[in-house]
Amino acid sequence: MERRKKFRKRQTILLFLFILILALTISFFILSHFVFNCELKIVFAENFNEIDPEFLTNGTIYFMETHNCIDHQITAREACAIESAAFMNPDEKIVVLFLTPDDHIRLKSWDDFKPILSYKNVHLKYITMREFTKDTKIEKWLETEALKSSKYIVSHTSDILRYVLLYKYSGVYLDLDVITVDSLKNLDLPNYACYHVDGGVINSGIMKLSGKEGKKFADMMINEIVDNYDGSEYNNLGPAVITKTVKKYCDVQNLTDFYGCKDFKVLHQSSCYAVGWHEWFKLFKEQYADEAMQKIKKSFFVHLWNSTNKGRTISKFNDAALNRIAAKFCPKVFESEVIKL
Repeated sequence: MERRKKFRKRQTILLFLFILILALTISFFILSHFVFNCELKIVFAENFNEIDPEFLTNGTIYFMETHNCIDHQITAREACAIESAAFMNPDEKIVVLFLTPDDHIRLKSWDDFKPILSYKNVHLKYITMREFTKDTKIEKWLETEALKSSKYIVSHTSDILRYVLLYKYSGVYLDLDVITVDSLKNLDLPNYACYHVDGGVINSGIMKLSGKEGKKFADMMINEIVDNYDGSEYNNLGPAVITKTVKKYCDVQNLTDFYGCKDFKVLHQSSCYAVGWHEWFKLFKEQYADEAMQKIKKSFFVHLWNSTNKGRTISKFNDAALNRIAAKFCPKVFESEVIKL
């Protein structure tokens, strides 16, 4: 009897240890493969890789949602960014890409997203990491698992995928916190990016690449990642990569008073980032509304700096610059009863 009790006790302990090890193994597997293995539930979009190439043009505008492949969430502000691109460019296709491990997308914030679906030029597509990077240098590089060592894996994944996107397909890439405030027909350039800080850093949140030179430029950015990857800093794969690439492509060291070479244009900060990251609050507070609106007078884009003001919301009845911009350039999202920018 005593022996049987000891045997059962030993069995219980072994079972507990087995379950604990299994749980830890599964948790580690999920965390270490976050970008590549996450379970989604609702079929929501078509495979971008199966798209007819003739569907796309040099003017196609792309957004990417890579933040959370388990529960995709498009906020009201991000929906405003998408709507503004569609609203200001009715003749261009707006393609919103969702990173998934398969053909399922679960969109958590449906109410915020719904207002933009009435736009005929908005198209939702999904991509998978492996399939999207196939036949590129990034495909082989991913096998080294270097990306998994990144301290900022979601941000760095987004950086990598936007370069692959513009390498494989011509068009305009915009971050999901970029409001379009002018028709891009008025920015009729084959290739461009914008100064984050004039005479210094170029930002990768707004880019257009097209044609042979655009493909060459995108290839150089991919080479920079493959050859000199460093996942320890947030901006290493974004502004750092595109700034280094511009210097190599244009054979310049000093970017003071430099605005491009060949058919690649570096736009003045006022075109894209007139309200800088250090003064993001001027878009959210009523007392700075007139100043902010004056700053963006000559802009094509307004960057909202979501990473800096995460969690910050304002009432639609506030007269802040953000609300003035939203009312004019993303009217359907702004008028939505669920709005909270």
